[in-house]
Amino acid sequence: MNQDLFDDAILPLATGAMLLRGFALTAADKLIEGIATVQAQAGYADFCPDACLVNRYEPGTALSLHQDKNERDFTQPIVSVSLGLPAVFLFGGLARSERPLRVALHHGDVVVWGGPSRLRFHGVMALAEGVHQVTGRQRINLTMRKAG
Repeated sequence: MNQDLFDDAILPLATGAMLLRGFALTAADKLIEGIATVQAQAGYADFCPDACLVNRYEPGTALSLHQDKNERDFTQPIVSVSLGLPAVFLFGGLARSERPLRVALHHGDVVVWGGPSRLRFHGVMALAEGVHQVTGRQRINLTMRKAG
């Protein structure tokens, strides 16, 4: 998918953070198939060290504001891919008390944050009721970061 740097497909969220609208759409079906294949072979592994964390959300579930700071190396960005039901991503500041931005995420959207934004608080509001044509009653989020 070609992205025009001057259209609304790339939205800056903060210094070092951006939303890439629909960036993963062309690969979404293959990503979902790959998740199913890996999980079938590995039991129900939702984490591969130094690779990818798979989070699933059903209507009513949320992810409270938090920082991804268990890693030793904060120089690498976080990459988050949204698949399935839409969600509202909360992108806060470096202090939990800072009011977060509310960003609508749709199937195929990618959020990347690093540099001065790497330790910003972030989360997901409670997922609204719905059914997605590919994932059903769920949202799948792939979060990639360097854990080691």
